Amino acid sequence: MNHIVGGRRGSASRIRGRVKAGVLCSLTVLAAPAASTCGPAGPDITGTWATKVDAPGNIHILLGDFAVNVQTTLRLVITKPGANYVEKIELCKLATPNPTLVTTYPPALVQTLVATAPFSATPAIGGALPLPLQTIQTGSSIACHGNCAPGDFVDSDHDGNLGVTIPTFLAAPVNQNLNAFVALTVPVGLSGGILTDANTINGGGVFSAAGQFYGTDNPGLPASGTIDVTTTAPSVPVTIKKMGAGDVPCSTVLTQLP
Repeated sequence: MNHIVGGRRGSASRIRGRVKAGVLCSLTVLAAPAASTCGPAGPDITGTWATKVDAPGNIHILLGDFAVNVQTTLRLVITKPGANYVEKIELCKLATPNPTLVTTYPPALVQTLVATAPFSATPAIGGALPLPLQTIQTGSSIACHGNCAPGDFVDSDHDGNLGVTIPTFLAAPVNQNLNAFVALTVPVGLSGGILTDANTINGGGVFSAAGQFYGTDNPGLPASGTIDVTTTAPSVPVTIKKMGAGDVPCSTVLTQLP
């Protein structure tokens, strides 16, 4: 009898200790103590992540095709307000250098290149991290690619012109400066993401843009047409690094990834 009572007292003592420690995941009363079903917490992916993309590509407009390098710094802010995660993706800067088609993407335009979407994931080191492919829409209320009427364009960069404004210099034989007013639809995201370690995501960066001109401020050039920006490969290998646990702004990201 004493050994039965003593065994019960021992089991009760072990249970109380586990409850006090706050790690009681499951309780099964057996002759021998049951193995705990508690596992280690997964890595915390919330916070700000960033990467640079520099990939060969092409810009197609009415005047022809122009080989460019698509250069951008991407910022991802991941939060978890509930059961699912939310990803905010933002282009901190954008450049498409070409000596014949010299384009400038002003801060007022770049600041419109933002999108947000929820996603579900169970993060694990070495495991897949399915970040969402998002679509950024700027300069119009719908996706425009030759199908939009004037009423579909929106002054997203708040400069008094419908669409977003891209200052451009067209070299020989045109040799003209102009402001192009355009609407852009920008699919951007990560395919095949892997959480390599707690601070690194590897995968394929996806970026392109398609849009429509509302017009230009140069009457000697076509007032309408479409624009397409593509990378040569459908996805570009990228390494995304964690920049901090909170919301690290683009201004700080660009000091580390200029």
